[in-house]
Amino acid sequence: MTAPSKIGTSVLIGTGVRSVKLGFVEISVYSLGLYVDPVSCQNVLASYEGSDHNSLLCNPSFYSDFASGLFRKTFRISFCRTIGRDKLVGGFDGPLRARCDASHMVDAEKMLSNLVPCSGVMEGDVLSICCHEDGETINASFREAATGNENALLNMPSGGEGGVWLAFQNLYFDDNTAIPTIRHNATSGLPNVLLVRQEDASGSFEILNDVQKMPSEKEIQEAVELDLAKAGQWTKAKTWSEFAGREASNEDTGYKFGDLTLGVVSALGIRKPKTKSATRSIISENSTKIERLRKELSELQSTNAKIQGDKVATQAALHRSNELLSQSQRSLPLKVICSLALIEILSISTVYITGLSPSKLSVGKILLCIFGSGISWALNNQEATTAKAKQQ
Repeated sequence: MTAPSKIGTSVLIGTGVRSVKLGFVEISVYSLGLYVDPVSCQNVLASYEGSDHNSLLCNPSFYSDFASGLFRKTFRISFCRTIGRDKLVGGFDGPLRARCDASHMVDAEKMLSNLVPCSGVMEGDVLSICCHEDGETINASFREAATGNENALLNMPSGGEGGVWLAFQNLYFDDNTAIPTIRHNATSGLPNVLLVRQEDASGSFEILNDVQKMPSEKEIQEAVELDLAKAGQWTKAKTWSEFAGREASNEDTGYKFGDLTLGVVSALGIRKPKTKSATRSIISENSTKIERLRKELSELQSTNAKIQGDKVATQAALHRSNELLSQSQRSLPLKVICSLALIEILSISTVYITGLSPSKLSVGKILLCIFGSGISWALNNQEATTAKAKQQ
């Protein structure tokens, strides 16, 4: 759609298109034409006089000075298709509120409520929003393509930092704009407006529009690339290998079977493309983790085997101790009996040989008992020492 070169005394300085991407197709939503009052614009932005469009784009202060500048700016939005009111207002709602402070939220609500007719918009309808040079007044009007009727929608003051007057402009001109193409292209003709003015016979000023021609599409594109590259946001057009998420040499960037499917799957979020280098990095990282886990498992198995071995040795030693104790308990009565028998034999032998009396014999038995007990104790102590040595 072609925008008129003037609206009243305001002149067109550039256009841009708001579009949405549906798969591989970009669908235009509306075309925006930006108009300024030339005289007041020249006065406010006199410091930028003589700058070309590239210089303006690269100047970090330009867009802030342009949006806050006290000169009339008119945003003429021409719709490219039918859109429902709720959907269109929803597109302005979040970004506008985010740029208004708490004291101007009521103003933001008022603007959003009155910005679009209840019936929505049709292809060819035009919405005009004017930010006046006083820095606070903003009004809007709507022209129906079908009837040609134009109706006022809004007229309200909301100025200052955080007000609707500046917030609406920053939808298109601040660093966080979601529509960088409008930000760059809508000011492409501003250098013409800022050229040196000459006074005609009537004392009015006119712009020397024929001194500098409008920039070509190539120049605009180069300026956009330069500015986005400076901001770290520009990316060149993808090759087929990049689109599909596969690694390829500089010479091998053409289409290969399956690239289209892989790219679509990645775009839909079903699969995130990974290059071979990224895959190798992930495999290497996982291999390191697996090796560490294997090492820990081996150490645990070794420790467990040692514990099991100690357990078996302890059980064997305990079993041997029980056997020795059992043998000792079985042999003790036999030793006692043998000791008593030995005492009796010695006693009888002593009676026959010496002819001792019973009283003397009792004393002898006591002595023999002591002697026999000593022998028994010595035998038991020797067996216990032997068993202990074997256990160790």
